[in-house]
Amino acid sequence: MNNKLTRHKFLYSIGTLSFSFFLLTVLSAAGCNSKNKAIELDKYKLPEKSFYVQNDYYKALEGLNGVELYKALIANQHKYISGIKPYNYLKNIYKDAFKDLYFENDKSLLDIYSENPKGKDPYNYAFGNFGSSAESEGMGFNREHLVPQSWFKNEKLAKQDAHHVWPTDILVNSKRGDYPFGTVNKSQFTSKNGTKVNSSFAEPINEFKGDIARAYLYFALTHASRIGLHSQGREVFAFSNDRPLVNKYFEAYTKWAKDDKISLFDVVRNNEIAKHQGGLRNPFSDYPELIDLLINPGKKVFINKGILKTDIAI
Repeated sequence: MNNKLTRHKFLYSIGTLSFSFFLLTVLSAAGCNSKNKAIELDKYKLPEKSFYVQNDYYKALEGLNGVELYKALIANQHKYISGIKPYNYLKNIYKDAFKDLYFENDKSLLDIYSENPKGKDPYNYAFGNFGSSAESEGMGFNREHLVPQSWFKNEKLAKQDAHHVWPTDILVNSKRGDYPFGTVNKSQFTSKNGTKVNSSFAEPINEFKGDIARAYLYFALTHASRIGLHSQGREVFAFSNDRPLVNKYFEAYTKWAKDDKISLFDVVRNNEIAKHQGGLRNPFSDYPELIDLLINPGKKVFINKGILKTDIAI
């Protein structure tokens, strides 16, 4: 009897240990899954007061990833480019898409080269302060092609597209010239808000790095995919057939886009430009996960959640 009792106790102990180990494994897995979900939610975090609205703009992309998603995005963008308005119409778009509703909230023009997100702006522009030349900062704004016109030889639709033609200070725009955006280690010119320029690159302040990066990602899909590029543009937008958006320039841009996440400025700008340009949108300002779905998707695929909107007063 004692031997049987000892054996039963031993088996019971083994069973208890096995169950405890099983329970610990399940709880650990659940904890890991929760942690992973939390990390992913933070990675693709959307701005407060933003939400998805059902829309078929991205319907054709459902279930795709990688190169197939990239090709489908290009085709989708090309369907809407006819909505781009004439060059002089850009000033009308700026009044809706580039209003400061986020920093001073004074509805002045939001200029990425003069906005100080942590304090008083060095100067502000009303929408009537449009000009053509300036000897110093603060004397007026004009239309800056974030992707320089010389790179695409003034091709009509690319030249007129507000998704990458933004209102900026005349002097800083001139100092930036045709340089691509990138990291500036030693600045030869620094704007009053900290934008740096040297003989190779222009580097915006951190607050707007993601915005500019998303404009370059947009240009790759919408324009570089359909027109011949020239000068440094050929190098900046050169991708291998099986690795879209991967080169030394876009390594920086994709990092900028992830570090400086989509903001309400992105959301409002995207919707207001789309309103004026026949519905044409920047997909990278709608879906923060899109970069990973294109470059390193694993088994994840695109899910159409609609378009990203906000209800803040414009």
